Amino acid sequence: MELSIYGTCYNNANLIKQCIESIASQFDLNNDTELVITDNFSTDGTFGIIDEYTKKYKNIKILREHCSRGMGRKIAYNNTTSKYSFYIDFDTVYSPLLSKLIKQIKAEYTGNQIMPFGFMDRDTMTKIGGWDDLNNAEDGELEARAISKGITLNTLPIRAYKNEIPSVKRNLRFRKRKFSIKFLLRQYRITKDGLIGRGIKNLKAIKTYYTGKKRLFVYFVYIMLKLGRKRTRSYSDFDSNSELIQQNRNLLDPRKYGIEKDYWIYAFSTRFISKSATTRIVNTLFDYGFDKLEMLSDNSIMVYSEKTSKEFINETINFIKTL
Repeated sequence: MELSIYGTCYNNANLIKQCIESIASQFDLNNDTELVITDNFSTDGTFGIIDEYTKKYKNIKILREHCSRGMGRKIAYNNTTSKYSFYIDFDTVYSPLLSKLIKQIKAEYTGNQIMPFGFMDRDTMTKIGGWDDLNNAEDGELEARAISKGITLNTLPIRAYKNEIPSVKRNLRFRKRKFSIKFLLRQYRITKDGLIGRGIKNLKAIKTYYTGKKRLFVYFVYIMLKLGRKRTRSYSDFDSNSELIQQNRNLLDPRKYGIEKDYWIYAFSTRFISKSATTRIVNTLFDYGFDKLEMLSDNSIMVYSEKTSKEFINETINFIKTL
């Protein structure tokens, strides 16, 4: 096997077909590429849909485990077999640009780095230590841990996918009834894992990063963490892992990958990072030829080109609203 693609899902029946088809149309799932999926016991028919695809493509493997998003990715990754891998989300439809970029990234890969789409070799993942058991901020936690171990983090400021979750909170698929205990417990877990994964260190940091009623709830969760003697996963002297990541993230020049400006767009939250990190990101992108900047909701910034696809601009704005 030359390449492994992996990920985890829960209740993605409305998009899982489009997602898998977008991958199968670009990668040979009967020969050199495998797709490994952990299903968190979906209740909407997601598992059955994926199982049907295992009959069509011999290199699709599906596992069922009760798990967090981070643990689901870990389980899926641990069942991959190739040297090189990257992960995907199953509420996402990928454009043909993805396979072109992965092919180029694989050809140029030199090790000890995380490339766009989480592409890396097995030695690098072993050095990082794999995914943590978190339901929120699991990707940021892994990136921060990688940086702390001397691994380079690379990002391409482009959009090669469509995320089609509607403009409602993504967590609503876990809520069967308004104010249900299951939903409230999940909100507690998400907040707790967010604090852990982002490496939030103290109450002062919470006061800086959160506002209103959300801040009071986060205070409560943080105090419960302290009472349970659980520490957040902090990997630097910064107040958050987000600051560590954005201070060290290497933004790649899309021109060097031959990417048309239609795909040029990069959005990020400034809530957990300093003005200096924000300024560095924006200046780097403008040096590459990005020329538009827009402030979005929730302290997010979107940087793009005057030639960026309007469809991608609107999708990015709508996606930010769901977070």
